[in-house]
Amino acid sequence: MANKMARVIIVMLLVAGLVSGCASFKKNAFSTLDTTRIAVDTTMQVAGDLYERGVINDNDKTQIIDIHDKYRAVHQMLCEFLKMYENLTDKEAKEGLKEQILEAVAELTRLANEITIIVTEYLQRGSVSWMDKAFLHDIMARHPTVTVTL
Repeated sequence: MANKMARVIIVMLLVAGLVSGCASFKKNAFSTLDTTRIAVDTTMQVAGDLYERGVINDNDKTQIIDIHDKYRAVHQMLCEFLKMYENLTDKEAKEGLKEQILEAVAELTRLANEITIIVTEYLQRGSVSWMDKAFLHDIMARHPTVTVTL
């Protein structure tokens, strides 16, 4: 529960940070695109590894893929919004699009967190307790951003 609360606080801080200033607004939006892409790509690779080992069941695999499909659609939409924002000259139109960008950033972050939570819960609830240390070391070697405490 504390982990979920920490994630919510991080998302709120991220969105709050995007509200301040135009230059930092764009920089933070692009950073969110990049950061969530790396996190989601890594999480999906780990999920695939866990599925191959029989740890993740078919229902959760389908759920993860569905969320990932939504994530990709929002990611693409946010990329398009940012391209449009760069080309707009009308201040009022830019402000309207800025609100849509903020909403897309919040949704992108929510979906990335949702995928990560599902995969992380498999690791936290002991579903992988039967795994050998070699497999966990292999995951960490292939996915350097993943840390598993042994």
